[in-house]
Amino acid sequence: NGSGTAHRADSRVALVKGLAEGLSYRAQVNVKNACGWGAFSPVSEPLTLGAAAFKPIASAAPLLEAVDSTSLRVHFSPPPVRPGAPAHESVTVYVGVGGAWQTVDAAASTLKPL
Repeated sequence: NGSGTAHRADSRVALVKGLAEGLSYRAQVNVKNACGWGAFSPVSEPLTLGAAAFKPIASAAPLLEAVDSTSLRVHFSPPPVRPGAPAHESVTVYVGVGGAWQTVDAAASTLKPL
């Protein structure tokens, strides 16, 4: 049914159990003090429960640096590992020109056609 059981949050984490696999969930937070309730936070990005929930999120856009007239460096940072997800095992870098993408052979620093 998509509803779950919320447990009282500690300082920064609330565990919600009993949700349905395959559904997308979002969250928002508001806080109460002696003066009343504050405004709600912005809504989170959606998360679909199941195996997809543990896939890495997208990295930020890479930055390209010209090395010389025929070489470039691709600077990137892998995304953070989601809590409970396995560690990242590998990264594949793709370079495209004119709509054609190729992977980077890290050992040879050359491109391989897809």
